[in-house]
Amino acid sequence: MIQLLRLEMFAKATRNFVSEIDPDGRLVPVVCLNNADNLLPLSLVLIRKRFWFWQQTRYQPSDFTLNDVLAGDQAIQPAVAENPFLKYAGTFGDNLNAKAETELIDGNIGFEGKMTSKLVSSFGLLKKDEVDVQKLLHDSKDKSLDLQHSLIKQTLRKKREVFGIVKERIFTTQECSVTEELEGEGTCSGLLGSLFHRKIKVSVKESGGYQSDSNVSLQIPANTVIAYSIIELDVKVTGQFELCLLPDALGGFEEDSTDSVKLITFCTVPRESPRSVLQAELDRVKSELQAMSGLPQDVRSSLFRDIRDIMKDKSALGFLEALLDQLCDGITPDLSTVEYPILRSTIQSVLDQMPNTNGAEDTPASASPNITAVHMLISALDEMPDDCLSLLGSCCSPRLLQALQALVDGLAGSRLSSLTDDALLPLAEEETYRQAENLFGSCDVTLLKEGTTVEINTGSQSDTRPLVLCIAVRGLAILGNRE
Repeated sequence: MIQLLRLEMFAKATRNFVSEIDPDGRLVPVVCLNNADNLLPLSLVLIRKRFWFWQQTRYQPSDFTLNDVLAGDQAIQPAVAENPFLKYAGTFGDNLNAKAETELIDGNIGFEGKMTSKLVSSFGLLKKDEVDVQKLLHDSKDKSLDLQHSLIKQTLRKKREVFGIVKERIFTTQECSVTEELEGEGTCSGLLGSLFHRKIKVSVKESGGYQSDSNVSLQIPANTVIAYSIIELDVKVTGQFELCLLPDALGGFEEDSTDSVKLITFCTVPRESPRSVLQAELDRVKSELQAMSGLPQDVRSSLFRDIRDIMKDKSALGFLEALLDQLCDGITPDLSTVEYPILRSTIQSVLDQMPNTNGAEDTPASASPNITAVHMLISALDEMPDDCLSLLGSCCSPRLLQALQALVDGLAGSRLSSLTDDALLPLAEEETYRQAENLFGSCDVTLLKEGTTVEINTGSQSDTRPLVLCIAVRGLAILGNRE
């Protein structure tokens, strides 16, 4: 578990770094230390195009460079300039207030607590490598990819993956550290019965509460790549390729068709702003997510518990989202790619709860509405900022989720809600309302309360976070509904 925490710390630190220095989104944060060694100039990166328009593009470094997959034996020798970049240190923190009541077979548990986290990144002096693109353009002219190379053949089978090559990378020059400090306190009440068999070491106060402090530090060696940028490749059926030099130029593979040669296309962002398409998208989302309501009650409850646990680990969410991606493409997911047994077991539990409802055993799982609905929910959770995901996790009681879903309906409709409505009664309590206010605020949605009326407003027109929040809340509310 400590190892998983350290991996997630590194991902948080690199994401924070990129968000601070690259508001235009040109840089890709390295989210896994194991991938850092594979990011050399002209290294091949697999780019997973989005399934839903509100998703971010996914990047997976490969073990190969462009020269490894070229046809023939004439390698490209890139010209690379290395320069000092900047000296970086950052401190990021958040506060989380949580209150929950859990119903158990042997009794009930009530929990209330506060948690403060602080992530300190000290990368020190950083350097930047940058490929001379003009020389690369000249040297790659008339070159072709070897379409029989195993990496290319396997990538073509995955339908929505394209190639990019590393153009620029930012790396450390000395050993540095990432440290996360957690401080928490809270109270726990209720009958535990014989449910728990593990020993948990805490410091107990006479008031019936507890305090918990922990520090986890990660040492990062010199020459570790923490961010990079890429150039996508537009690959023809002949193996010839072009570099996508313009910001809006997208890479891809041409594929053979009986009538002609066509370019594989991917989901694109609607021309209208997310605010203007919010109502239409939520109507479609509501219809697709509703497929989960047809699952048996015990299956929905099991899915709800498993997903609530997975939400605590961003890495686990990413693994599950990638596996569901494969299912939606008609590919049987390979759980051996999930490195940690505890994650593999939990993710397998989620996958086991999603039967194909098409009535034909030989029908691909991708055709199942249940797969599509759960994939949409997990993708939305994976897309959430860390603070928003934590806040949503603290709101995961079925009763509160139903109230949040009523607010979501107000966001897409009249934008006015009344706390006197039966569905919103849980939010009439001041503390519970503050939880909802913090959650919606973390996704750029403002709640303004006057008396018993709540007005709901979205912020930036280019922000997809409100839609992602709506999808996550609605999906969890459907699974958590006990009726």
